[in-house]
Amino acid sequence: MKLKDLVDAVAGATGSKKPDAKKAIEATLSALAVALKSGSVLALPPLGRLRVAKAAGGTLTLKLRLADAPKAGGKPLADDGEDS
Repeated sequence: MKLKDLVDAVAGATGSKKPDAKKAIEATLSALAVALKSGSVLALPPLGRLRVAKAAGGTLTLKLRLADAPKAGGKPLADDGEDS
């Protein structure tokens, strides 16, 4: 999904004007980027829980546990250093 597609979807779902939706989305994405770069774990219902699994240079490897996914019985999503 590209930014334009997201703006269209949010504007349609909220009834807001596209420029207003775009400002809100860009601010949200900026805040999420800052949080992820700092290593924060994000709990974002209804999406789920997002964390940085690995950071190398300007690249972050993220792990997402979907909110509606079954619990893994306390097991991690993957071993540290394991990329999917």
